[in-house]
Amino acid sequence: MGAMVNAYYGRSPLVVTAGQQVRRRLVLELLLHGKLTEPAKPYVK
Repeated sequence: MGAMVNAYYGRSPLVVTAGQQVRRRLVLELLLHGKLTEPAKPYVK
């Protein structure tokens, strides 16, 4: 997320790739729960 914000304010092109997380990691990593696209919306096309 920090890289996206920095690229946005620096007007630098950035390609972001994403994939599905391993389900057993969802219990340990609470940030992987929910919609990960919502916080990025102001900084992406």
